[in-house]
Amino acid sequence: MIEYFTIGTPGNAIDFGDLQQTKTALVGVGDGTLAVFAGGLNTGYLNQIDQVTVATPGNATDWGDLTVARYGASASSNSYYGFYRGGIDQTTSMDYIVFATAGNATSFGTLDARTYAASGISDETYAVFAGGAPHDGSTVEMTSIDYVQFGSSGTASAFGDLTQARTQMAGATDATYGLIAGGEVNNPGNTDLDIIDYITIATPGNATDFGDLTVARRGVSGCAGT
Repeated sequence: MIEYFTIGTPGNAIDFGDLQQTKTALVGVGDGTLAVFAGGLNTGYLNQIDQVTVATPGNATDWGDLTVARYGASASSNSYYGFYRGGIDQTTSMDYIVFATAGNATSFGTLDARTYAASGISDETYAVFAGGAPHDGSTVEMTSIDYVQFGSSGTASAFGDLTQARTQMAGATDATYGLIAGGEVNNPGNTDLDIIDYITIATPGNATDFGDLTVARRGVSGCAGT
């Protein structure tokens, strides 16, 4: 199922169409014209990439495939490129797509560690990924924020740290700032968080406290206008 609503008009969501198959924990990117969804879980981890044209409700069609199946990945995009990063049981790889050219994703480079459930945010220059959990049997969430430059390739670079380690956060951006909201920490015992941090995307450094959500939440999603 895909649903949509008009951001400037409060009201219930409307049916848009369907994905190619039922799946959960997929991640999406977009360029203002296309929305492109990748990975997820059905009977196993998926490498499938779906696409829809945002202005035209209808069922998703095939875009291509990721270089590896990804579940619990994170995603980020600008007007030209979409990035898919990490995931449970995956290597330190990152993939990218070019919105103007449908087809299989291309390998971009590597992360410092195998991670999943990070938050992805971006401006037109940088893709930034915050927090998450290492896939090494540990239950310790991460504070680290790293970034890559769109249009280049290679390893991610350190950006700074969140105010608190956590996973399963929402990300939202405008052209200048990125917000990282909510999330979960396993120690002590699967605690949901109401924290909102922010960063200035063009200026690497540690995140700053922005405020709090109305209630603590994990596994949330976010969106923003420019």
